[in-house]
Amino acid sequence: LTKAAGELTKAAGELTKAAGEQLNPAAQAKEAIEVVGKGAEVWKGATRGTCCVSAPFRLNCTRDKDGTEAGVKKCSDCGYTFCDYHHRPGAAMSAGGHQCRPQDLECAVIGVARNNCFNGKAFGPSRQCPHCKFTYCEYHFRPASWYSMQGGHTCS
Repeated sequence: LTKAAGELTKAAGELTKAAGEQLNPAAQAKEAIEVVGKGAEVWKGATRGTCCVSAPFRLNCTRDKDGTEAGVKKCSDCGYTFCDYHHRPGAAMSAGGHQCRPQDLECAVIGVARNNCFNGKAFGPSRQCPHCKFTYCEYHFRPASWYSMQGGHTCS
């Protein structure tokens, strides 16, 4: 991936140089198409694999020296396969892990915040907050400010 990115940077530099030399428009268009094509190849190679996350997130997959995904194994909760980086059940938009939660998970948060709902095996089922009396998953259980980016719920 690093080598391909270097080639892409080199190609972009060549395109910039060619533009500075006032090539005709057809030649400039051809150069631009070649640069875009090289970028597409870099993207295609970096987002291919057996890890069951969406293609854009495969850029983060743990890889062996030969470029294959490292430590691919099946998640015992959802049954999908993930690399070492994505294997840990987690929440949507979390660093590492994958969104893995039962559909019947109970949590009082609404809207987009539900994407982060998660109950680990050590936490067990959702719990009632002793202060506000609403029921939350593990990720949202602790009291936090309304703008918290690390879980919790606004508890008043």
